[in-house]
Amino acid sequence: MSKLDYELEEYLAIRRQLGFKLHKEGKLLPKFIQFIEQKGYSFITRELALDWATQPKNASPVWWAARLRMVRVFAKYLSTIDPQN
Repeated sequence: MSKLDYELEEYLAIRRQLGFKLHKEGKLLPKFIQFIEQKGYSFITRELALDWATQPKNASPVWWAARLRMVRVFAKYLSTIDPQN
């Protein structure tokens, strides 16, 4: 398990304890982590977030915005526990 996988599990657990269901986030954010690790990164960049969020290319901008929002909230959490993320 990578550091990002561990941090994602912690993030999801904390948010769920606060009452959030996170059904979509629980399925999609692990795919985001896999996506950036396949690209050879161990941290989130704007470019990676945008590249992943705008998948698939034929999806609606509303879907892209929802995916980007998921990554932004997770990235914000990461920046509070590790400023280098």
